Amino acid sequence: MRRKCLLGAMIIALLTMLPAWTDAAADGPPPGLKIEAGAAFDGYFKYGEWLPLWVHLENTGPDLQTELRVRVTGSGGATTFAAPVLLPTGSRKRVPIYVLPNNFSHELELELVSGSKVLAGQKIPVEPRANHSYFVGLIAPERGALALIQNVSLPGQERPKELVHFSLNDLPERTEGLRSFDCLILNDVDTSPLTPEQGAALEAWVRQGGRLIIGGGAGAVRTAAGLPESLLPLAPRDLIEVDELPELADFAGAEAVRVPGPFIVAGGELLEGRTLIIQGNLPLARERAVGSGHVDFMALDLSASPFDAWAGTIAFWEQLLSPGAAYPDWLPPDMSSRQMKSGQMAYALSMLPSLDLPSIRGLGLLLALYVILVGPVNYFLLRRRNRLHRAWITIPLITVAFSAGAFGLGYALRGSDLILSKIAVVQVGPDGAAEVSSYMGLFSPARQSYEIDVPGASLLAPLNPGYNPWGPSAVNTGGETVFVQGEPGRVRGLAVNQWSMQTFMTEGLWPDLGRIAGDMQVKGDALSGTVRNETGRRLTDVVIVLGNRFVRLGDLPPGKELPVTMELPELVSELNGPLSWRLFRDNNPGIPSREAELKRTVLENVLDQGRYGPVSSIAPWSGSDAPQGLLLIAWLDEAPPDVQVAGRRPIQHTTALLYTSLSLHLPAEGDVSLPPGLVPGRLVQMPFEGGPCGADMSAVYIGRGEAVFEFQLPQEVQDVQVKELKLVIGTDGGWGLPPDTAIYNWDKETWVEIDGPILGVNVFSDAAGLVSEDGLARVRLSSEGGRGGCLYVELGLEGVR
Repeated sequence: MRRKCLLGAMIIALLTMLPAWTDAAADGPPPGLKIEAGAAFDGYFKYGEWLPLWVHLENTGPDLQTELRVRVTGSGGATTFAAPVLLPTGSRKRVPIYVLPNNFSHELELELVSGSKVLAGQKIPVEPRANHSYFVGLIAPERGALALIQNVSLPGQERPKELVHFSLNDLPERTEGLRSFDCLILNDVDTSPLTPEQGAALEAWVRQGGRLIIGGGAGAVRTAAGLPESLLPLAPRDLIEVDELPELADFAGAEAVRVPGPFIVAGGELLEGRTLIIQGNLPLARERAVGSGHVDFMALDLSASPFDAWAGTIAFWEQLLSPGAAYPDWLPPDMSSRQMKSGQMAYALSMLPSLDLPSIRGLGLLLALYVILVGPVNYFLLRRRNRLHRAWITIPLITVAFSAGAFGLGYALRGSDLILSKIAVVQVGPDGAAEVSSYMGLFSPARQSYEIDVPGASLLAPLNPGYNPWGPSAVNTGGETVFVQGEPGRVRGLAVNQWSMQTFMTEGLWPDLGRIAGDMQVKGDALSGTVRNETGRRLTDVVIVLGNRFVRLGDLPPGKELPVTMELPELVSELNGPLSWRLFRDNNPGIPSREAELKRTVLENVLDQGRYGPVSSIAPWSGSDAPQGLLLIAWLDEAPPDVQVAGRRPIQHTTALLYTSLSLHLPAEGDVSLPPGLVPGRLVQMPFEGGPCGADMSAVYIGRGEAVFEFQLPQEVQDVQVKELKLVIGTDGGWGLPPDTAIYNWDKETWVEIDGPILGVNVFSDAAGLVSEDGLARVRLSSEGGRGGCLYVELGLEGVR
């Protein structure tokens, strides 16, 4: 008995000591292993965006197979982001791991794990910021005068400014890691160490709408050395000294630069783009449109003289950053567009055709069969046997048997199926590579936890169907799901309740999809040309879209070509609902089918984004692949990734939306006609009361004050002699007559009021002075009391080469 008691006491003592041993193992790494980790960008990120963590590992001990893990806890459970790391003896590695912190995260816990043992851990501070903040990333030896950017005022609602200073080495190799930034500045830094992956990520970020600013001065050649040529408006070659900078002050609309010179200015070869500031024959600022974004090259060092002592420095930055910097009023300040899309896609994933309810006709036939069995058939059989008094037994038995049979038939047909629903959004670039966001839902017939392999080195993340920015970021199962980054990626512990769906998403590339080539021209008041499918995959329901206008082409097999003709009326596009509704309304009158509703939901989520008017800020010209330009949209029945569920073969349903931008050309000589809507424009000055309508800054609501639109003639038509301008003003309601309207005369440097403007086409037969030398036209709308409704402005021209 004593021995038993002594043995029990020893076991209890050992169990009591076990947690202490475990904690001791986690107190520090084992001998020979060193770990140091930190968040990129000093931990700053916007709600709902990816944040890269950099982990430095060194192992002088035995070989280790490890995994980095970052656990993010929410009220619905926990999500773990993981990355496998092999650490041979003598290895030193710098490993990135991308995480999606909660909106309220201020500290992340990183663990290095081998099997079930925690080898080391570290807490990493992070700094979440609301999405309406204006993030400027600065890669430069010092801030200097660049620190003044935090004091600029941007158009629209007030935006807090964050100037984040980091090194070139912290620039991630994935575009997703840069999406918190609105602007990146490279100044006096050697970019030659940039990896091809970093350069590609930077270019993709610009194409998606970012603004990259490249500083000049003495370090201009080094700053441009490692950048892709497609991101350079000017290739710096030499340095020039100037004593005065009068044109810089004119651009900023500020007092003269009284800082004594000389100033070192970078000169060189002009590449694609336009000149913003020119002094004599020397460009001081050049801008290049790249997709939806812009690259600005400044010939001066942005951190040094004159910006460090000039009273107009803040005005200069406001002038440079303001175009496109207004935060859309339709976006909440505490939620990213990525979060909003994800939440809506979770709803769309549940629209499985296989989950359609039985038809009314089928239910009617089933009910009729039951009535016949329980009534006439039951009666005649009992009467024939002279057992009518047994009806109180046979009727319940028939009912139970019929119900069990119907349930068994339904379960046999669908009840045991594991179904994977996938919605993919594919944006094809000009080089044939495509960015793919895939949203997936796993429907399970039983409560079970699954492990899923995802090829393609995509970033994996949960979906939040309620898109509550302050709720759980985790998959809402009450358990822990692990998203492993690597090739392949993996989802571990995806727990699904019986007859329920659990959702997640991937973000990655489709590098070898192929191009969709388009040769489109404007001839008179029509657009015509051809499109060719070079993807090797069949495109269905192909539509060409320009603003809110569209034309259907049908299906486009691989290697085939289709002609395109689209009328371009002079009036503002019809304002009768977003594009997604109009496309499916015409084909599906009445109540749409589940498949049509699924496609309409996907299209609305990707392209409309709350936009109900025309798109004036289009950029459909050659050399531009802006998503808001001349678009081709189509559907595919397959798209990556080809996921595998361990131990099971699910039934897969894929709906893939593909879209790409097409180039647009004009006649090389003779008369040139650009119908209204084909001159890219944007709202550059907000009224005192009011703001932009929609996401594309092409329309405005004016309560009181002045709104200014700026229209930029495409580079392809800047050599055209403009003979006539056509200004179209439209409204979606409330305005019987337009507000006071003026157009800027560049020769006279004054606004010219329009006598009796109308809703519709306003023609300026004499366009002298209304277009600047670099192809700009400005229109001002003024009102002392809004009448409700949005105002849309479009510009067209007639000219000759």
